[in-house]
Amino acid sequence: MEENKYLSSLAGFHNRCLDELVILLYHGVTSSSSIGIENVSRKHISEVEFRRQIRFVKENCNPLTIEQVVYHCRTGQKFPPHSVAITFDDGFKNNFEIAAPVLREYQVPAVFYVCAGVINTDLMFWVDELECCINSTKKKKIKLKLGGETSFKVGTYEEKLTALEKIKSFCKLCSSIEKSRIVREVVASTEIEPGVNYSENYQKISWQELIELDRDPLFTIGAHTLYHDVLRNQPEKDMYATIQLSLDLLSYNLQHSIHHFSYPEGQAAHYDQKVIDYLKRVGVVCSPSAIVGLNPAGSDPFHLKRIMVGFDGMPFPYLDTRLK
Repeated sequence: MEENKYLSSLAGFHNRCLDELVILLYHGVTSSSSIGIENVSRKHISEVEFRRQIRFVKENCNPLTIEQVVYHCRTGQKFPPHSVAITFDDGFKNNFEIAAPVLREYQVPAVFYVCAGVINTDLMFWVDELECCINSTKKKKIKLKLGGETSFKVGTYEEKLTALEKIKSFCKLCSSIEKSRIVREVVASTEIEPGVNYSENYQKISWQELIELDRDPLFTIGAHTLYHDVLRNQPEKDMYATIQLSLDLLSYNLQHSIHHFSYPEGQAAHYDQKVIDYLKRVGVVCSPSAIVGLNPAGSDPFHLKRIMVGFDGMPFPYLDTRLK
């Protein structure tokens, strides 16, 4: 995110968070050391950082469950002072192995939005496949068809990082079919078959681990589509299918209905009213975005704003002295 957009969206944070709800957005928490450009985005923050942040939340804030958030949205009743909700997107194994024990230790509730299609598999998200291939290749240069034919130098750390960012940016504007083609080209050009064995941070949660999280009253499980599908890019019938199948798969394995969801990517361009209408139709009561900001009482539970932590260098907002 651009620094100016972040600062303007959270202007007056330290005063506003007294009355407005803060929803923190995490992806992973890691205890492993990364090599090269693996986890360069800091999608997975360190266990030490996470523990410090959750201790701060416990000692200085009012942690809410996602059900409490929905209640205040529906009724318009004021949030308790310094209200905060903890959320995780995607469904990485380290959510269970590292994040959940820290949250239990401090008795801070959280909601985990998981991509149901990758649970208990070695499937990787496309961004991680690109990162893995470019990070691990011994090639000095790769060639791809991005519009026209484009070559990328990938011999040094800086070259790998530049190539990764440019290819990711291009793919985010593509259809799913085109994106899959580009990923296949990267695999072929780098001569690397991406896999979760390259890093613990790529590993996904298992069904048994998710069931254990679900049984803990501190935690709530929600859907995040099947494979991190951007919903607005899809034909209506495909959009309906990926939402319904993700909810059904979670419901079947957890043995209860699922009423929570979050939009993959989560910016304004990635979901629309058709998506929201369908979510409501199938019983979803809340689906936060990834648009940065805070939430006053009575906010629409399908347009809640969140503050990403770690990813792309986003700081823990409570300790960010720029947010006057």
